[in-house]
Amino acid sequence: RTGRDWSEAWHGGAFVELGEGDVDLAGFLAELEGYAGWLVVEQDETDGHGFEAVARSVSHLLTLLEVPA
Repeated sequence: RTGRDWSEAWHGGAFVELGEGDVDLAGFLAELEGYAGWLVVEQDETDGHGFEAVARSVSHLLTLLEVPA
């Protein structure tokens, strides 16, 4: 925790596209190996432009999951 409120976090760049932040998403997904249930990923708003930001995030996630685009 940084002690920042939502607005400070937003303006400070805390919400980024998948693969652009500090989360080890590849490591997280590796821990799920063998899991056959649902996986839900939330995309908060980013500094990018709506659909383009989501498209980049989805592309990154599919690459990590080794799913052909």
